[in-house]
Amino acid sequence: MQSVAVTRCVSVTGGHADKTPWVISNFESINGVEYIPLSMRDSGFNRFVAGAGSRGICGKSGDFLTKLRELRATATMSSHVSKSESDALFTPTAAAIKKQRLMSREASKRGELPATVEIEAPGFVSDGVQVEPMKLTVKSSLHVSDMLWVQATGPVLEYIKAGVRSQFGQERVGNTIDHNRGLRWKKDRCCWFATRKEDGKFVYKTFRPEGDDETNKQHALRLAREWVNE
Repeated sequence: MQSVAVTRCVSVTGGHADKTPWVISNFESINGVEYIPLSMRDSGFNRFVAGAGSRGICGKSGDFLTKLRELRATATMSSHVSKSESDALFTPTAAAIKKQRLMSREASKRGELPATVEIEAPGFVSDGVQVEPMKLTVKSSLHVSDMLWVQATGPVLEYIKAGVRSQFGQERVGNTIDHNRGLRWKKDRCCWFATRKEDGKFVYKTFRPEGDDETNKQHALRLAREWVNE
């Protein structure tokens, strides 16, 4: 008789992962709440963020997660000291930073660091929509290089997806098939150049932002995507 193994997992659907769910088997439960790791190398996470036709999230798209990991490291370092000590340690001097890191490492060795910390995640514009800042409870770590573990809830993962997607327009267009094919940012003309096929022929159209700020640029991108996918 063959052996049978039963493994619990977390399945994430919605957004760009409707047809093929993002399945996570290495989740962790802390105080009754499930936390999952976020990795740019995870094909399921890539699919959840960018769609089934994604060729991978690359380049500056990972800057958003890096920012959150930096906030996590800062929150972890300050979690074991008083407010007055924390304010003093965050003085922008080399000596203060060195002292803070030393205290954090010693606290970690003694097992005094909390399992989770709260960070104030930033707001941003994603797919032409303004996303407000959000407080996230994440698994603590002193190292920016460690993977970010977040609570496995719908609102949190929707925020994370939008945050990673907010980096797409800042780097290049063309990471996904369904949403970005036929789109290109023309630096020399300061506009989005869109292409689609009609009656067997390619047609072109430009979408110029009404202003130079990122909000107007992302709004023009959204209009271009809608035109391409009509």
